[in-house]
Amino acid sequence: MIDQLLNKTKWQIIFLAGVIFILYFRTLSNEFIGLDEQSLLIGKKNFNKELSNIPKAFSQHVFQTENYTETPGTIKFYRPLLTVSFILDSQFSGEKFVFFHFSNMLFHFLAVIGLLFVLLQLTNYPPLAFLFSLLFAVHPLLTQAICWIPGRNDSLVCLFVLWSFYFLLKYFQHQSSRNLFFHFLFFIAALFTKENAVMFFILCLFTLVFLQGKQLHFKKKIIITVFYFSFILIWYSMKRKVAGEMLTDSSLSILYYSFLKNIPLMLQYFQKTILPINLSVMASVQDTNYGWVMTALFLFGAGIYFTKNIPWKEIIFGLLWFFLFLLPTLLFSYFEGMEHRSYLPAIGILIAISFLEPVQKLLKNQKRLICIFGTIILIFSFITITRLSVFSSEYNYWKNAAETSEHSAVVCRDYGVMLTKLGDYQNAEKAFLEGIKRNPKETLIHYNLGVMYFKLHRYEEAKKQLAQELEINSNNFMVYHVMGVIYNQQKRTEEAAMMWEQSVAINPNFQESYKELLSYYAQKKDTANFLRCKNELEKIKINFRR
Repeated sequence: MIDQLLNKTKWQIIFLAGVIFILYFRTLSNEFIGLDEQSLLIGKKNFNKELSNIPKAFSQHVFQTENYTETPGTIKFYRPLLTVSFILDSQFSGEKFVFFHFSNMLFHFLAVIGLLFVLLQLTNYPPLAFLFSLLFAVHPLLTQAICWIPGRNDSLVCLFVLWSFYFLLKYFQHQSSRNLFFHFLFFIAALFTKENAVMFFILCLFTLVFLQGKQLHFKKKIIITVFYFSFILIWYSMKRKVAGEMLTDSSLSILYYSFLKNIPLMLQYFQKTILPINLSVMASVQDTNYGWVMTALFLFGAGIYFTKNIPWKEIIFGLLWFFLFLLPTLLFSYFEGMEHRSYLPAIGILIAISFLEPVQKLLKNQKRLICIFGTIILIFSFITITRLSVFSSEYNYWKNAAETSEHSAVVCRDYGVMLTKLGDYQNAEKAFLEGIKRNPKETLIHYNLGVMYFKLHRYEEAKKQLAQELEINSNNFMVYHVMGVIYNQQKRTEEAAMMWEQSVAINPNFQESYKELLSYYAQKKDTANFLRCKNELEKIKINFRR
């Protein structure tokens, strides 16, 4: 039975499916955790219900909704196939999102099988391919990508990349136009799923030149390369039309600085792939444990040292995979070390390790293999099981984030928001103030503290916090709206109206400020402004119905 499992692909697929289902079936009843679900699922619920909106997904950025108003500095992501996946899931879902969670499990399974087939092509050794795929299936670092619905962005792009790479490797063997067609098809799908897929073509070129493309005629290599650039050009043109130009001359220095600043997070991901210790759902640069990082680097270096004929090409390929797919994320200055981002890069580390001689020697001794790999997989599975509850609710998620990230202001902000919802104002205030202590310029932290003070009728403290939020972001229309409500409560109605006018000047689709203005101008018997606001409100409602 063990021999069949280690060598028969059919049994391996069945076993992997069973393990993933047993491990993750509890996630089917997960609640939202208070991140992108509001924008991607709740805010776009009506949009996602219509199959006819699939073409529209390719002409708008991922967070765009009916009432969306662009504000300066907003980063727009072009990920149409992520939106398409939500549209398809919505056809089978009612008020609850059980099918969305099932799809996340399915995408993880398809990515694991993709890895199995890729490793079979690279190593030509079924036991090694199966065990490393099983390791990936249960790895605790990847839990967030499966348990959190929007985390599928990384498992989706991963499965497209893996299957594209598999068909490329098959093409090297048989040079079948069918294999090349599916390679390009999945390559295009990856591009339209997440931006970091654009780095995949570099790995494909590396494979063409250094790994398995030697038998191809030079002319074919050129033709394949031309296709890569053509597809990327088409994708980039569509992306630029929707999301605009993200890179400017002035931003290059910012990108360079951001990369240098985020290098510790890259080291974190490397360490957590090899040693899933010190896990955190939202780590910061300062949370990097260099002791564990050095341990992971030592273990990886020792594996290379004890390999007689070092397969440098395969090791470099694996490390390139890890670095290139992580690089776009590291270029953002506003970046928290959320673990779902390691889903695709982690495969590069596994590929590199699979070619180390100590690992391959271990696989030739079945008893030792079962003992060591079995122990590692059981430990990884146990850690994963213990982490599932972290993603079961918003409270559990932010409580864990606050406990495991000692330096992040974002964690304090969102933990405070969650405690405010629960009515625990005392601890919410402590969380907000701790976040301000960590980073006084963190966006929205002053705003949320101000809103909480407003609810407690501590108006002067609320206005002070809201004013500080405007110093950070003067285009936050919600700040002006809340300020208007506070002034209105204090019977300073003219100042309140000025705030609401400023709010709709920034966001002309914000209905709440228009409603307050209607009431104000009605009391003032200002017919002209009353009709103006009424007409604007009618336009918003008409556009919303469309």
